Amino acid sequence: IAKLQQGELKQPTEAIGTLTEVLDIDERNAAALDALTALYQQTEAEHDLAELYERRADLADTPEEAAPFRLALATLLAKDVADRDRALDQLEMITTDLPWHEGAIEALEGMLDDAQRQQRVVDMLRPLYERVENWLGVIDLNELRFDLSDLPAEQVEILVETAILWEDQGDDLERAFGVTRRAFELVPEGEDTRANLERLAEATDSWEKVAASYGKCAAESEDEFVKRQLYDGLATICDERLNDPRRSLGALSKLAELDAGNEDVLLRMDDLCMLLGDWPTLANVLAMKAQ
Repeated sequence: IAKLQQGELKQPTEAIGTLTEVLDIDERNAAALDALTALYQQTEAEHDLAELYERRADLADTPEEAAPFRLALATLLAKDVADRDRALDQLEMITTDLPWHEGAIEALEGMLDDAQRQQRVVDMLRPLYERVENWLGVIDLNELRFDLSDLPAEQVEILVETAILWEDQGDDLERAFGVTRRAFELVPEGEDTRANLERLAEATDSWEKVAASYGKCAAESEDEFVKRQLYDGLATICDERLNDPRRSLGALSKLAELDAGNEDVLLRMDDLCMLLGDWPTLANVLAMKAQ
């Protein structure tokens, strides 16, 4: 009867009523479920279609059987911004049981541009990418995580994770150095980050960039202890790595302004002044020693 109503009689509303009666008697009648799904699609009855997709998913015996209906429901719900949380609920159900489900993963990736739900989507995708060692995908997600965070310490953790991926998985020390440099400039007091920055600088011959970062962060820092550490490090790099005694002397001069009684700093300045023939600065050094 439903086929007749749907076809020759062109009575889709009556066909829907007939199929509904069939399902009231046998809720698992596959032919009736398929026909009703097609009719709802044909008539653009999206509310009814959504309810039917959910019903079919709930009736499925296995997650594999339910997945196509949950995915179809998620796709339908995602059209309306107000229903996207419900769409994510469906995708989460799929990926919880079937973390390899490509359709669900693609649907999640399609929702990364939704600023209101971006954090949730990122949190759902990360374990799925990690499971299949999609480290480039994890790096992309880390950039979104970085932008979503307003805590410098958390941002540094994200950048450190990215740097490790570039180094260990991508064998790309240049990129690892660049990301570590970002982390250092964000929180220059981090000793572990600084140590990794210098290790990677040694491997990539990037001492000039480290020197630039040290100088920039030392000038901007309001923490005198950090400023002293960075000017000291800058002086060492310029002297020992860049063969730039003049620049090294400049960093030591800044350090002496912060810690005028530091004999080691004055001794290093003394040596550099003699090397450069900088007698006016040497005179200042000798005056500081006398004091």
